[in-house]
Amino acid sequence: MNRFTQYLLILILSLAFGGMAYLMTESFIFLGAVILSFVLGLSFFVRPLLLKFGERERKRHEGYRFVNSFIISYSSNQSLEKAYQAASEYSGSELSEIFKAIESKDIPARLDYLVSYFDNDLYAMFLSLFHLYEEQGGDLLAISKGLLDEITRVEEAGDASSRESYKSLRDFLLLWVFSLAIFLFLRYGLANFYGSLIGNPVFLMTIGLYFGFFLISLIVYAIRFSESKPRLMKGASHEKAA
Repeated sequence: MNRFTQYLLILILSLAFGGMAYLMTESFIFLGAVILSFVLGLSFFVRPLLLKFGERERKRHEGYRFVNSFIISYSSNQSLEKAYQAASEYSGSELSEIFKAIESKDIPARLDYLVSYFDNDLYAMFLSLFHLYEEQGGDLLAISKGLLDEITRVEEAGDASSRESYKSLRDFLLLWVFSLAIFLFLRYGLANFYGSLIGNPVFLMTIGLYFGFFLISLIVYAIRFSESKPRLMKGASHEKAA
């Protein structure tokens, strides 16, 4: 999903929530306030966190496939070039651009360079084992058997965790959809009673708190879902530490 589509989706969701706020309150002030709040909240907090989660998952998959393919390929043909080519087949657009940028380097230098991209302990361990093999020789597959078992375990555990995360996200969103549906039922199913509440300051405050809590819960859930903090919160914590 490109950036334009992401922001278009944010706008559509914000307009939908704003429309819900207007149906509940018949207030253009609430309409504008909810739209603006959700556009800002989703753009500056939720979107970056979900992108960060997606990037981390993508690099986890790429790292697993790269290391696994390189070791198995090199063990069978004893060619660094063929092993690197085999490992490079499983790459996204960002990683492919990096491969092109470093193609003038020799294979060990390319592997060293990629540590900054994958940025995880398992790739660093693979690099250490590869350099050990270069220095002492032996059977790379035998040396790396423990590593292959570990990266497979981590990959499977990560996939299981991702499935649980998406299931939890689905359940979380469904709860909010049901709560919005209840408001719509009250709005049209009990129209006479609901009409007496329109314009009541306490009722309007309740609706405002409802949408405020909705937005805050989305941000907090995105933090838990992505297991990271928004950039704005990181900046504030760094300033406090300084």
